Amino acid sequence: MPSGRLNAVTVCPWKLRAWFNGYQVVKRVASGQIIASVKVNTPHTRPPAGLAAGTSKRIIEYRNRRSLAVLAYAHVTVCRHGAILRSGFPDPKSRFMTNEIQQVVVDHPDDENYTCGPRCAADRQRSKIAESALEKYRESCAQCEPK
Repeated sequence: MPSGRLNAVTVCPWKLRAWFNGYQVVKRVASGQIIASVKVNTPHTRPPAGLAAGTSKRIIEYRNRRSLAVLAYAHVTVCRHGAILRSGFPDPKSRFMTNEIQQVVVDHPDDENYTCGPRCAADRQRSKIAESALEKYRESCAQCEPK
């Protein structure tokens, strides 16, 4: 985690997803512009419904390669073969900016009809559009993907 005191601000998960996908973090990791490293790797003792045994949950840290500044933390569910399951993309949980940390609202449902505020639906749409441009970076596992 970055050193120093930053103001923590709670934001809609779609706001972080819109930034994460719009900034093309997964593409920048693939090209070497951003460094991704596993910070926490916890095996599921009992995998969530629909997931195969051997899955784990990970927290990934993303850093700018040049400055080494922390950009974000994201959650992924990974199968025993190493592929990201569910959406196939990391789900950002924190974004580190110059003066603040944006952290997601933990109890925000993923229900497409749920809106937490005036920008929620717009951020959801921006996230989905940006994600569609990253389709070739989506991960999956034919053996472990939920049916």
